[in-house]
Amino acid sequence: MSIHLAKLESIYLTHTQRYQSFVRSAFSLRDDTAEDIVQTAFLHALERLHLYDPEHGTMEAWLTRITRNAAIDHLRARRSSSRRPLPLDEGIELIYEPPS
Repeated sequence: MSIHLAKLESIYLTHTQRYQSFVRSAFSLRDDTAEDIVQTAFLHALERLHLYDPEHGTMEAWLTRITRNAAIDHLRARRSSSRRPLPLDEGIELIYEPPS
């Protein structure tokens, strides 16, 4: 196990609540949403662990940026999906009966 992977695992096990709290408070999100975002952020960090460079900052700062970006991505996706018109299904018929 690489030293970076061990450090990432240690941070996940000891600081997950802190990152979830950050997402909840900074972005006004529910607990379950914050938990999903943090999990997504750590998976993204794991996939990109080879890009982490300790000369550019601590792993905690790197993870905070990844978590912040994951939360912003979530909010953008939610905003864009709420602006799309809902498609009408072909199987739905609208029946209008004028009053007698």
